[in-house]
Amino acid sequence: DLYISLKRDWKQEKSTAPGKFLRAFIDSQKLRSGKLFWIDTTPVNLFRALDLADFLPGAHFIHMVRDGRDVIASVIREPWGPSTYEDGLDWYRNRMTRILTNTALLKDRVLTISLEELALNNRDETLTRALAFLNLPREPKLQLYFDSEVSPEKVRQGRWKNEVADMAKFNESYFRIVAELREIDPSVPLASS
Repeated sequence: DLYISLKRDWKQEKSTAPGKFLRAFIDSQKLRSGKLFWIDTTPVNLFRALDLADFLPGAHFIHMVRDGRDVIASVIREPWGPSTYEDGLDWYRNRMTRILTNTALLKDRVLTISLEELALNNRDETLTRALAFLNLPREPKLQLYFDSEVSPEKVRQGRWKNEVADMAKFNESYFRIVAELREIDPSVPLASS
């Protein structure tokens, strides 16, 4: 049904067909699950945040950021990621530049929060801000999930410190990238120290 509707809408009006399809898909997922909201956690969606915002009026985006050095430490282990910490710096710069540029125009539809703040340093206030942004209540089931799954023990922090060959050079390059990214969005939290 969705595919047939997409083909029909595409022939009639290409500019609105993708949005209609996406809305119909999301509505079908909500109906099937019995949920009121649809939440997608695919990080690269922020690459297309402007398009998604056009397709889905009223959509809100949460950009979860993390110390980029920890991000790089994670992605160099993935087959799709960069293979060295040095290549990881370029990968991180390009990715964050694209995301920050795309989300800058959405202003009040984007909340940027730090993983370190949410999971380690300021848990309650950060969760409260996220829920307020989404206009959601703090329910007991959500609180149980948060307490068990978004715990300090589950945050892998600082692994890069034991793996980078030249920490001074790596940090210098990283903080140069942080300065570039803060030119795009001065408020974005990008480094724990």
